[in-house]
Amino acid sequence: MGTNSVDKVDWCPLYGRDVVAWADNDLKAYMRGEKEGQLKPEDKQSGRKAMLWVKKHLEANGSTVTLLDQPINKPDGWDCADAVEESVRLVDYIADHMPIE
Repeated sequence: MGTNSVDKVDWCPLYGRDVVAWADNDLKAYMRGEKEGQLKPEDKQSGRKAMLWVKKHLEANGSTVTLLDQPINKPDGWDCADAVEESVRLVDYIADHMPIE
């Protein structure tokens, strides 16, 4: 779907449901300005920003949304498809990356 199309998706099948969202592991740096070359914080990465938009939208429509914590020591773009290729048990991964509240 891509992060630029997140607001064009029909999210209504998820309204009123409990949702767990998993953003790609984006590790992009600032391209210019005083922070050029520095890694952007997690909430400024495109995948995480998209998931924050989805969370807000779904919660406004009766859903409960949990965003998984980003993985540590995984490459840029790493996501659930990569986890499957690495034979990661997704149930365990999700349990291990639920945010501590």
